[in-house]
Amino acid sequence: MQVRQKLSNYFDKFNSYIPGEILGFISMIVALTGIIISFINFPTYSIFISMVSHLGMPGMTSVYFLFDSCLMISGLINIPFALAFGRFIRQKIGENKWIKIAILWNCISSISLILVGFFLINSIILSDFFYALHVLCAIVMFSGVVIYCIIYSNLIIKHKDKFTNSLAILGYIAAGMQMAFLFSWKSYLEWFSIFLIMAWNIIMSAYMLNKKYQIK
Repeated sequence: MQVRQKLSNYFDKFNSYIPGEILGFISMIVALTGIIISFINFPTYSIFISMVSHLGMPGMTSVYFLFDSCLMISGLINIPFALAFGRFIRQKIGENKWIKIAILWNCISSISLILVGFFLINSIILSDFFYALHVLCAIVMFSGVVIYCIIYSNLIIKHKDKFTNSLAILGYIAAGMQMAFLFSWKSYLEWFSIFLIMAWNIIMSAYMLNKKYQIK
């Protein structure tokens, strides 16, 4: 209990400097910056042929390092956002074991995103080995999104008097798209999946800010 309290105090101190509500925005802006710049520098890229990670593969573009670095930074920033969002839900509905599970998988997904970028950069050294690790981490990341989106959506529906139902719908759609990609491994579905993850983060950040400052 003392360890948990200390961690909570550290998080409160961090949150006083950088509000957790804005970290969902920042995390997605960083990721999107890497994606856009890499896409521009890859004129032959097609979302119907190439996976998203091809934008960060050594030798594919001259800015692959930027793409992979943005993924790692985005994942790192998303960890405190995952904690902040879990706390926000807990404040609304009280203690719930499912919130802990959702926070855990959101953090696992964020750490996996960091490793996705890390192994992609280092695939220039041991290409097959590191790329295989990159794919494994990507599977864990997308699977984590499925789990925490479904849990949060279920909690929102269960406590619909405290939330907007459209948030749950967005979560179910995002989870469904991740599953569609995982079972098909189609590049264009990966793009839809990523943009839905971004939309989920940005909208949840906006919702938290709205509730915090009671923006009308």
